[in-house]
Amino acid sequence: RQRVRKACVSCQQKKRKCNGLQPCDTCEGYGFDCYYQPAAQAQSMPAEHPRTSHKRAAPEHHTSSSRAEDNKRVRQDFLEPNKSRYVGVGSAISFSHKLSRDMGSANTARLHSYAWNAGTRPEALPTFSCQIAQIIPWEDLHALTAVYFDVVHPVFGVLDQAGFNLRCVEHWMGDTQSLGFDALVGSVCALGSLFSGNRKSVGESDLVSATKVLLDNISMIHGATEDFAVAWILRSIYLRCTTRPHSSWMATCTTMHVIEAVGLHREIDTLSISTTTREASSSYNKNLDLRRRVFWVAKALDLIFSCEYGRSATELDGANCNEPSMVDGDYTLEFIELAKLMSIYLMTSREVLEESLMTIFEKRSGCQLLNLMRANAGFCIYRRLCSFDPGASSEHLKMITSMGEEALLPAQALVLTNQVWWDVLTVPFHYICVLLHINSIESLSQLAGGMSALRKVNRHLGTHMAREAEVVAELLIKVCSQRKQEEIRYLNGQLSIRTEIDTQADTSNFQPDAMRSRTPIPEWLYDVAPDWDFLPSLSFQNDSPAA
Repeated sequence: RQRVRKACVSCQQKKRKCNGLQPCDTCEGYGFDCYYQPAAQAQSMPAEHPRTSHKRAAPEHHTSSSRAEDNKRVRQDFLEPNKSRYVGVGSAISFSHKLSRDMGSANTARLHSYAWNAGTRPEALPTFSCQIAQIIPWEDLHALTAVYFDVVHPVFGVLDQAGFNLRCVEHWMGDTQSLGFDALVGSVCALGSLFSGNRKSVGESDLVSATKVLLDNISMIHGATEDFAVAWILRSIYLRCTTRPHSSWMATCTTMHVIEAVGLHREIDTLSISTTTREASSSYNKNLDLRRRVFWVAKALDLIFSCEYGRSATELDGANCNEPSMVDGDYTLEFIELAKLMSIYLMTSREVLEESLMTIFEKRSGCQLLNLMRANAGFCIYRRLCSFDPGASSEHLKMITSMGEEALLPAQALVLTNQVWWDVLTVPFHYICVLLHINSIESLSQLAGGMSALRKVNRHLGTHMAREAEVVAELLIKVCSQRKQEEIRYLNGQLSIRTEIDTQADTSNFQPDAMRSRTPIPEWLYDVAPDWDFLPSLSFQNDSPAA
């Protein structure tokens, strides 16, 4: 086995396996920043790391030079806070602005899409006159936002609660906010209605429809803002809870592109602010931690939905947004770390998948939803490991089934409190599927607990999806049972043949004692079946196998 000549800094520090690629499999799977140490620093490393000190000077010098060039290019990307618009270094939109600025023009050309097309047709601009404040009264708004911040916000903390409440008061008092804020309020209230315990109301349908118009039309043509980006995140969550997988996956993909459009994937100090005041105009740019939360929650949702659905995640070029900070009583960072372990890359190695599984197994949370997601993450990795030959080891199988068993109680508890997250049904059903696929005595013995939880969830929900899941689970168990019975029939058939032979021997006055001999069993037979001591000493014609 060949060893790589160098490992990246992250793998060296964490003592992980590194394949020497850029990025390496480990960093790509975990979402780490993958980079290699320059030659000058490598030569000054202590002697206890001789394997990593032998570097090739030319490639490392080239890498160092390339990194320096990358750092120069970072400063040339543009952010226009007044319009919440981000453009990269190679953009045709930013080039005229950069050109006039570099030439010292007194009137710098604004960041605008000059000569973008021939302009032969007028632009079709959608209109939206109805405001969310006209759809939902203040009393309902207050109740639904309270549910949202109690149920959704602790895990998906992408809002400043105090700032959001203040903007709502001003909006309902007549101080008109942006259409992006209307979309944001509509998304918050839709999720609040979803988790309030009531069946879908007419008001929720109106909220969802109005928000859809804003997100599908206004944010696509008039331009995205940070409010629209957060609204897209919340819409992705709502669609994951209520509709088909394609819709929620497409929503997360769109969310990531909206994130890029407003520059939330970049650290604010690595961008050239394209305004005369050079001040960040939005609360997201003033609150750097909130800005980072929006990006990382969007990325985490995209990773999880892509992994579950078996689709590609959206990668943003040049993303350098730092992770948000930990806040007491908030589980957002735990959610982000869990999502990073759910590798969705096709070429992820078996070792990375197994290490991710072990890390997920060790992560137990005080949040019931995250414990459900933890089990689902284990199932996702199990499905990936099944593509390898051999499949998952017995140790890893125990981890997977243990996480599934531990998630059954949180699933039932969340249903009883009307927190109808997607995993309350997904986890019990796929736990049963995994147990049947493992198909061992230990796994099949755990089916009773899985089916009991699934039936309880079905009785409480009473939905088509829940009934369908129970019916399909019972069908799979029935098929497995029929297969086992068929196997037993074949085995019993061989035993019945032996019984018939013994019966025929008895009827012909066959004396089994007469066939017994003091001749020991040949030693070569122990190599074939070493546990034959329980058999009587039979007489063999030859004491050695045939040549």
